[in-house]
Amino acid sequence: GSAKTTTAKIFREMVDPNVSPARSMPKDERDLMVMAENGWALSFDNLSYLAAWFSDSLCRLSTGGGISTRSLYTDRDEFLFNGQRPIVLNGIEELPTRPDLLDRSVLLDLPTIRKYRAERDFWRQFNAARPRLLGALLDTAVGALRNLPKVKLAEQPRMADFARLGTAVECALGLSRGTFLRAYSENRKNATAVALEASPIATLILELEK
Repeated sequence: GSAKTTTAKIFREMVDPNVSPARSMPKDERDLMVMAENGWALSFDNLSYLAAWFSDSLCRLSTGGGISTRSLYTDRDEFLFNGQRPIVLNGIEELPTRPDLLDRSVLLDLPTIRKYRAERDFWRQFNAARPRLLGALLDTAVGALRNLPKVKLAEQPRMADFARLGTAVECALGLSRGTFLRAYSENRKNATAVALEASPIATLILELEK
């Protein structure tokens, strides 16, 4: 009841429209590679958990890396994907719980909808506004790329390139200096809390400290 799927579809529609914008978790790494090869952004909908192999593959895919597997019906041929893709995950449960994927994630908690509307009406209004929204995104991207060479961070956090780009976007939007890094730091604290809650050992240690 918080428009998780609709939000994920909007993210995908704005940068990489597709007839099937939100999909289920692939059955193996080969299927994930095919999805990445055929799209510029990936969106996985209504997940209950992340398999260990899927979490590891998303880490490589989100920050750039290679994934390879044997080509079908061959013994020696290799199917290789090497690249980087933005990824949207949504579900009711806390999905990323492994620290390596959490470090690469921006966590969003969507509020429960209090007043519903017909989906057809929503998409009609969204499609009418899409050209203006896309123009605003492109203007922001141009401004961020123009500002990026001038961005100097006093301290390089984890995911330093992402932090520099976020700061460049901050300047393009006219936000006060440090707005992005404060929000990013808070997000990382929340990610750490999720990782601790998912660890049975960490939970016991925290109980002992009380």
